[in-house]
Amino acid sequence: AAGFTSDRLDPATVCRYLETGSVPEPFTLLAEARQLPAGHHLTWRSDGAPELQRYWEIRFDPPVSPEADPAASTRSALLDSLEHHFVSDVPVGLFLSGGMDSTALLALANATGRRGLHSFSIGVDDAGLDESGIAARTAAHFGSTHHELKLDAAAMERRFPEFLRHMDQPGIDGFNTFTVSALAREHGMKVVLSGLGGDEIFGGYPSFEIVPNLSRWGKLASALPLPSRSLGAWMEKGMSRPPLRRLGSFLQQDPTLANAYSSFRGIQSHSSARRMAANYCGVAESDVPTAAFPSPDCGGTDQDRVSALELTRYMRNQLLKDSDVMSMAHGLELRVPLVDRVLFETLAQIPAAIRLRQGKQLLLDAVPEVPEWVANQPKRGFLFPYEKWLQASWGRQFDDAAGRIPDPNPTWYQKWSVFMLDRWIERL
Repeated sequence: AAGFTSDRLDPATVCRYLETGSVPEPFTLLAEARQLPAGHHLTWRSDGAPELQRYWEIRFDPPVSPEADPAASTRSALLDSLEHHFVSDVPVGLFLSGGMDSTALLALANATGRRGLHSFSIGVDDAGLDESGIAARTAAHFGSTHHELKLDAAAMERRFPEFLRHMDQPGIDGFNTFTVSALAREHGMKVVLSGLGGDEIFGGYPSFEIVPNLSRWGKLASALPLPSRSLGAWMEKGMSRPPLRRLGSFLQQDPTLANAYSSFRGIQSHSSARRMAANYCGVAESDVPTAAFPSPDCGGTDQDRVSALELTRYMRNQLLKDSDVMSMAHGLELRVPLVDRVLFETLAQIPAAIRLRQGKQLLLDAVPEVPEWVANQPKRGFLFPYEKWLQASWGRQFDDAAGRIPDPNPTWYQKWSVFMLDRWIERL
C-alpha cells in the first residue's frame, strides 16, 4: 500500500471478490479506501464535505416506434465511434482475436480506408483455446500487418512476476491483455483498439437466456419458501459441483435477476466465500457482513437488465479494469470503441428483441463483411491454459490456494481466484 491507509482488509469486499473473481466498485479490498464509481464525479470543497454526484447512467427506453432499419443505424453509430477512437497523433493498432467483435472493428476500419492496420494476437500451446490461426486468417483476409506471440508455460513463467507487480487489485483476468500489450509495445505502438464490450451490448453471452430463466424458476420455487430454502441450503453444502452449490445459494435468496446473475457468473458459493473471507481477515464468520448485489434500475426488458448487469459488473469490474491497468503497464493506451456513450445511447433505442438476437445477429447485419469462419464458429472466451501453466511454474502456490477452498474438487478458476488474492496480499 502507498501509506495513505492501513493494510486492514475489508471482510465484506474480500467475500465479494471470492464470490465473483473481481473487486466491485466502489469498494476496494482495503477497508479504508474506496473507488470513484463510474458515471460519477466528486467535488471536494475546502469549506465542506466531498459531494458525490452521478452524471450518467445506463438506461433502456426504446421509442414507441422502433427504428426502421436497426442494422443501418447500428453501422452508422459504429463508424462514428470508430472515427472518434482513431483520432491520434500516432498510428493506432488493433488487438485481433478470433472473435466477432475485434473482427468487426477491423472490417469497419477497412471500410473507412484504413488498410494495413497493425494487428496483434496471442497464441497458446492448447489447441482447444488457441484462436491465433483464425486471427491470422482474418488478418490476411483484410490485409492487416499482423503480429503474433506464442505463449507456453516457460513464457508465462518469465512474464508472470512482472504482471503481478502491476496488479493493483486482484482479479481472474488481465494476463492476456498484459501479454498482447507487451507485443504491441515491442512493435512501437502507443495506441490500440480492443473489441471489448461487444458481447455485453449485442447479447453474446449465454447469460442473456439463462439468467431470466433462472430468475423465473426461482420465483416459482419461492412459492414454497421453506422447502426451497431448505433444498438450497442442502445444495450449497452438499453438492460437489460449484454451479450447483451456487444454485443452492440462489435458492436461499430473493429470486431477483441480480441474484440469478450472481449464481450464473459466480466463482465461489456465498457460504464458502464468507468462510474464506473470515479466515483471510482474522474475524469470525458471523462478522463478515452480507449485502445483496443491487439490481440495475435501467428500464427495459429482462434481457436489457442482463445487459446492464454484464456492463456494470463483469465488464466494468473485471474486463475493463484489468484491460486498462495491464495495457498501461506497458505505456499503451487502450481504446474501446464498443464501450462508447453515443454508441450505447443509439443502440439502447433498439428493442432488445432485435438488439440482443442470438449469435449477435444485429452486429453481423450491421457489419456483413465479417467472414463466415468468424461468424459461424462457436463462441470461445479469450482464455489461457492457466492451470497447466501454473502447475508447471507455480505448482506449490497453486496447491496452497486450492487448500484454502473449503469445497471438494475446486475448479481451476476457483483456485486461480484464490491464488491471485494470495499474491496480492503478499505485496501489502
